[in-house]
Amino acid sequence: EAGHAVIAFYTEDADPLHKVTIIPHGRALGVTMQVPEEDRYSVNLKDNRNLIKILMGGYLAESMFYGVEGTTSGVSNDLQRAKQIATRMVKEFGMSSLGPVFYGTEETSPFLGREMGRGGLAEHSDETAREIDNEVRGVIQTCLEEARNLLNEKRDKLELLADSLMEWETLSGEQVTELFEVGNLPPRPKAPPEDEGGSMADSETEAESISEDPTVSGIIPDPNPA
Repeated sequence: EAGHAVIAFYTEDADPLHKVTIIPHGRALGVTMQVPEEDRYSVNLKDNRNLIKILMGGYLAESMFYGVEGTTSGVSNDLQRAKQIATRMVKEFGMSSLGPVFYGTEETSPFLGREMGRGGLAEHSDETAREIDNEVRGVIQTCLEEARNLLNEKRDKLELLADSLMEWETLSGEQVTELFEVGNLPPRPKAPPEDEGGSMADSETEAESISEDPTVSGIIPDPNPA
């Protein structure tokens, strides 16, 4: 999560960092939350590229510390979401060198389903499909390199945040700002003992409160809902 959070914090025009936690909930091993400063009804090219860079932060942080051989399956959802965003940029939003052409699927029947509604016909030629694949790969690769350069530049912050998360487990955006500006955080208060009724410890309460938030899904809500 430290990789996601550092990129989110230092990426220009990215949504402000709200919270980062390494407490697992659902299928996610941790969560980096960003909250927009105002309502948003669409996203532009820069917004989408920023999202991809933030999503690649987990993979990059693992590879920086453990090498490519040390990366884990925990990055699978991040890679999937990054590809989904890049694909929609190319096929639906005209945000590539292919220009403002819609290459997505046009549903012909809301009842027959996608495959039956298309009648099994290909959406476009094999050559166009290869061009789309190359564009998607290019978008992801460009974002990957920009994110890698940022993490290399801020490696000291990455290590500092990773160590702090191991101690605190959950940090607010304000705490991350203080950590990066001051270089440390005050010692974590000791958790109060459970009462006779078996009240939950701080970390468990935090995990429950996050899991109940309907806006949390991995890192941030999908800005391009289907």
